[in-house]
Formats: sequence, structure tokens, C-alpha cells
Amino acid sequence: MATITSYENLLNILAKAPGHIYWKDTKGVYQGSNDAQAIFLGYKTGKDLIGKTDFDLLWKKQATYLQQIDKQVMKTQKEYCVEEVVSNYEGVKTIFLSRKIPLYHPHTKEVIGIIGTSLDITGSKQAELAKQQFIMNMAHDLRTPLSGVIGISGILADQGASEQDQQYGRWILDASRQLLELLNAVLEVIATEEIDDLIREDRIDLSLLVKELQDLIQPVLIAKHLKFEWVLDSHLPSIISDQFKLKRILLNLLSNSIKFTKKGKISLEIKLLAIKDKQATIEMCISDTGIGIAKDEHDKIFDRFYRAHPSYEAQYKGYGIGLFLVKKLVGLLGGKINVLSEGGKGSCFTVTFTFPLAKKESKKGIIKSSL
Repeated sequence: MATITSYENLLNILAKAPGHIYWKDTKGVYQGSNDAQAIFLGYKTGKDLIGKTDFDLLWKKQATYLQQIDKQVMKTQKEYCVEEVVSNYEGVKTIFLSRKIPLYHPHTKEVIGIIGTSLDITGSKQAELAKQQFIMNMAHDLRTPLSGVIGISGILADQGASEQDQQYGRWILDASRQLLELLNAVLEVIATEEIDDLIREDRIDLSLLVKELQDLIQPVLIAKHLKFEWVLDSHLPSIISDQFKLKRILLNLLSNSIKFTKKGKISLEIKLLAIKDKQATIEMCISDTGIGIAKDEHDKIFDRFYRAHPSYEAQYKGYGIGLFLVKKLVGLLGGKINVLSEGGKGSCFTVTFTFPLAKKESKKGIIKSSL
């Protein structure tokens, strides 16, 4: 009867273990992996990876970066953990929760490499994305009619036919504002936890996006007697990006400007800076005539829960999450954000992105009819 040594049994278990497991030496050379890691990369078994480096694999363009992470783990002897999107040898994208830890010599405890594990979390991330989409769609569905109630009740409070009608308008206005503040507070706290790192590739017409934004903020603009001006570069192309995230960036910045502006106007300008290598560099500027931000606050306003105007002043509500989310979303879309502002002189937030150009839509097969 054949016997299996404990070492052989361990290797067999490891080869068939779920998830991806691999280990490298201090020079970044693979010393082994389980079969799942090898199959993902287009090989048959974990033994096929022995002797290879990241420069030999699918992610060779990121090999230098990956080796820097390995060196960091070995030097600091601390775990590295990240969510990442990786394509297999067939081009199928998978979302992994990946970890790297130091590999120690069993006797000397000297660091001799790293051990890496990756778990497929695609299903859970897609569920999170669906949840986030539902929450934010609900926010828009509730905010839009509620903003309309605020706008109309504000008009009734100012221009009601009688003193009693004006009083009713004030009551409705106060109640609806409190409801909107409560809704915003709940959604902001949820949003900061639910934001996902997965980037969708939507075809975006910026002029249509601006029109949607205008419709969303119009009731509040009317209620506060503010003007909204927007200027779009006539040469703006259709682009590819995550429309949900881009819309959220601009809506948060516009809402912030409206919140801190008592009189005057809010402006949105979108300019095409350059087109090169099938990519468009676009600048978006949101400015206002509001209370402004002191220069020593500029680096702090993007911190989570930071508020330039504390809650005890009881004038401006919120949890200081809006700009934190904006900066995170801008970073996810590969952009940069800057602010120019002084106390009492308004603010100007500028976001700059480089977007892939959208392919021109084919008109073949379109049938036009008239009645």
C-alpha cells in the first residue's frame, strides 16, 4: 500500500487550495504557487510558474510597481492589502482582495521573500455596486421633488395672496428644508462607506450631463434667488468615463457652492485643453460668489468630516463629507482637483481629467419616420 508523506500531502492540498496562493524569493522570482494562480495566467499547474518573475507574466507592464510593493513588504515586514481589478489570459476582468506578507526562513527567521494570496470578490463587489447605485438613485429621486417643494413653498412664503398663505408657505418651507437636511445627512454617511473603486466605461455627452445637473439644482437656485451660468467649449467631444461618478463630482461641487452662497451666482465652465493620442484633456471649473475659504483651510477641506464652518455656528449644516468624496472620486477617475479661494471672496474649484475619446456613433440602420 502506497504511503503519502506529510510534505507531499501538504503540497497536494496547497495545489488545490481555493483562491490564489504564490510565493517569491527576495529577487522577485516565483518559487511556487497553487494551480488556481497558474490557470488564471494561462498555465496548467503551479509548478509552471517556478523560476518566472512578474516581467514574464500578463501584468509585465506593472511588474516594476509590483516588485516595489514586494520590497516594501520585505523591508517593513508589514502586510500589504489592496482591492484590485486584474484580467486573466482571456481578458476577463476579476476583482481580487490581495494580500502580501513577508516569508521567513523557518530557523533563522530571516526574511527570504513574500507570500501572496488573492481572493475573488467580484460577486460581492458587484452586489455592493448595485446597492450603491440604488442608494444614490434613490437620493436623486427624493431630492429632485423635495427641492421642487422647497422652491415653490419659498415662492408662496414670499408672494402668497394673503398673510395666512405666506405663513403656510413658511411652515412648508421649514419642514421640507429639515427633511432635505436629514436626507442629505443620512445619504452622505452611507455614501462615504459605499463608494466603490470599480470604474464603468460610459459614453458621455457633457452638454447633456450639464443639462441634467441644471434640472437637479434649479429649484434650490430659485429658492435662494441665485443665478446659474454655464459655458461649454464648442469643441467638446464625446468621452468615455464613469458617468455616475463624474455626475456625482459635479453635483457635489455645485451643491456645495449653492450651500455657501447667499447672493450672486454659481458658474460652471467646461473647457477642452487638448486632444492627443485619442484622449481629451478637459478642465471643469465651478465658481461662486459665496463666503469663500480662508487660505489656511485649503489643505484641510478635503479631509473626512472636516468642516471649515463648524456645526456650533448653526448656519451651515452637514457632516463635512462632500469634498472628501469629491476628492476620492476625482482620484478614481484619474483627475486632479484644485481650489482658489479667499474668505469673503467666493471660491473656484477646478477639476482636470484626461478622458478616452468615444468612438463616433454609426448611423447605419436608423430608420426615420414622420407622422
